[in-house]
Amino acid sequence: MAKRSKAKNEKTKILANAKPNFGPFYVPKENVVNLKEIYEKEEKESREKSTVFSRFFSGKQHSPKVAQSDPKRQIIKPKPLIIDQGARPRSKPEFVWVVGWSRALATFVFVCLLLVAPLYLFIFFGQINEVKGKVLGVSFQAYDYLQQAQENAQNLNIDQAQTDFNKAADSFASARSEMGEVNSLLLKLGELVPVQGSKVKTGTALLQAGQALSEAGSDIAAAIAPLLNNDLSLLIEDKQQDTNLAETLIYSYDYLEPALLKIKLANQYLKDVDPKAIPEEYREKIGLVTNTLPQIEKSFTEVMNILDVLLNMLGKEHPQRYLVLFQNNHEIRPTGGFIGSFALVDIAQGEIQTVEVPGGGPYEINTYLKEKVIAPEPLHLVNPHWFMQDANWFPDWPESADKIMWFYENSGGPTVDGVMTFTPTVLENLLKITGPIAMPEYEVIVDADNIVDITQNIVEVEYDKETNTPKKFIADLFPVLLDRVFSGEALAENALDILKVFHQSLNEKFILLNFQNQEMQEKVIELGWGGEVKDAPSDYLMVINTNVAGGKTDGVIDEIIEHQAEIKDDGSIIDTVTINRIHRGQEGDLFSGVTNVDYLRLYVPQGSELLEIEGYQKIDPWRFQMPEADYQSDADLRRLETNSYIDDKTKTRISDQFGKTVFGNWLAVDPGQSATMTITYKLPFTIDERTDRYSLLMQKQPGSLGSFVISQVSFPDIYRAIWSYPDNTLQISGNKANFEHDLATDQFYGLIFKQ
Repeated sequence: MAKRSKAKNEKTKILANAKPNFGPFYVPKENVVNLKEIYEKEEKESREKSTVFSRFFSGKQHSPKVAQSDPKRQIIKPKPLIIDQGARPRSKPEFVWVVGWSRALATFVFVCLLLVAPLYLFIFFGQINEVKGKVLGVSFQAYDYLQQAQENAQNLNIDQAQTDFNKAADSFASARSEMGEVNSLLLKLGELVPVQGSKVKTGTALLQAGQALSEAGSDIAAAIAPLLNNDLSLLIEDKQQDTNLAETLIYSYDYLEPALLKIKLANQYLKDVDPKAIPEEYREKIGLVTNTLPQIEKSFTEVMNILDVLLNMLGKEHPQRYLVLFQNNHEIRPTGGFIGSFALVDIAQGEIQTVEVPGGGPYEINTYLKEKVIAPEPLHLVNPHWFMQDANWFPDWPESADKIMWFYENSGGPTVDGVMTFTPTVLENLLKITGPIAMPEYEVIVDADNIVDITQNIVEVEYDKETNTPKKFIADLFPVLLDRVFSGEALAENALDILKVFHQSLNEKFILLNFQNQEMQEKVIELGWGGEVKDAPSDYLMVINTNVAGGKTDGVIDEIIEHQAEIKDDGSIIDTVTINRIHRGQEGDLFSGVTNVDYLRLYVPQGSELLEIEGYQKIDPWRFQMPEADYQSDADLRRLETNSYIDDKTKTRISDQFGKTVFGNWLAVDPGQSATMTITYKLPFTIDERTDRYSLLMQKQPGSLGSFVISQVSFPDIYRAIWSYPDNTLQISGNKANFEHDLATDQFYGLIFKQ
């Protein structure tokens, strides 16, 4: 298709046009220097003085006889030299090299430079001053168009944005044409002249950068316009009906890839901009461009990485097979929720080939598990034997994903290219876009408001007890929803909204990805979608809740996490974390009207020392089941939970995992009630002259709903905060810094102190 070909051809054109092209070398007719007139004048004056100039220009030699006897060595007087519009002399004059020729030639060249160079510079400055007004006027008008285009793009007025981008490109092209009227050699000479040369170089750089930016903007507008204009069926050549998500992303990618190259090119051009050479009234505007463009390039590179990951996920190059898990975050587990169902999905070039959803969920394959392993001890409250449905025990998603694959493959499942997981929150947001889905065989219509209740009711209560396939409803619903999302009318009308749901779900950890392909996995982690336990330069906190026999109650739990860090006079730091969980369920409700039983773990900096814990609840030992004698401890559990022991006084389990120290204990809350646990510990580092800063990284638990964090750092009077981040949410008053934010995503703040 013409659009696609044009977009791809742009890639090869960009680098070819990287340098300015000011046309062929020429000197305008009115500026021709007639060397004949100069020669005749100099010859007349030299006869009277008998200088070396007269001997050279008159053709008189030290050995005239030799010159007269050898016609091949006759000196030819120079003819008037006129260089016009790139024309060249048709024949070259022959010079006779005479005794003393080098000295004479050097003198001649020196004289020519003395006479000609000032004329060139005079002509140059005249032309620059004449053209400068036009160039600057047109180029800054073009930057105005760019600003208008940006505002229209932000308001999703893509048609007008593309018009403005095109106007900007035309204006920059016009300005470059004006600048092209100035001889390229003169431009080079001008760059050597202080101030004036800086203006020339800056003006040229601004024109080149502006044109690259406007062309990039036009490409971007072309890439996203069809997503907003509901015209996806026209994107694919010879395809008259519905397109799919992969084809849509490929179309956008073909336009966005050259756009990124142009943005990088603009960044290179702007390095030649001298702010002092820009008229004062434009400095702020251009300064904004030069300062923000590197960040724009970084963000755009991230967008391209996102598209690259999505296209590979959708099987652009090779068919992919994924293990897709349904994690119910109303029954929270470390990586998002209890694994109630799963699907084996084959996908190629954006189209789902097959979907297999076992009607019995993970329980259906448990009988085929070859290994007999003991579950993590807190899970013994429900089952001492470890199976796939409880395999997401580790809050580090790469480790849990590997463990899930281990259980799956050892239960007879095939090897997969990756593991994906999502929660009902994702389904709710997608159904808001696709609209209700009728399931006549179940006599229900599923929409965003009732999907959780209907699914839980059918799966837990109303399923056919004879066939014993409680997950069959999900098996029937899932392919219909996937078809709506990845192809068909809903995609054609709401492609951008669907992509927004996926992007937000990934950022908020309602979707987690893990790939066997190392390159893809590295990109996923770089994008923040890997769900790994992160390193932190200073303080760190992650609260992990694990619902163990606590019903489907986490959807009605509000959680407030209060964190206080007290920096002592000696630089030591004491942290106190209070977790308050509020149960808003109604007593008697089938799923949410029961006690929420939570095994709560705090992940803190490795080496932290537990000082005190309050509010924990004891569970009678007899409630925990014992594994059978032929079950063995799990190798991964032993490898990951090191230095593990139970505190005698509080029965808190303390261990090291993923470069953190972990404190674990129980917290239960009844419907309509609240419960609070407070843990105090000493950090393994201090504030001193070498470490004069404090920061806190708070990681969100995947799948969690309704968590809010309140953090305060207090420091002694001998310290003064001289820098803080972020400015908009970190409030400093006296010797305290306060931070409050919802924990929809990971949060970070930092301070630098001075004594």
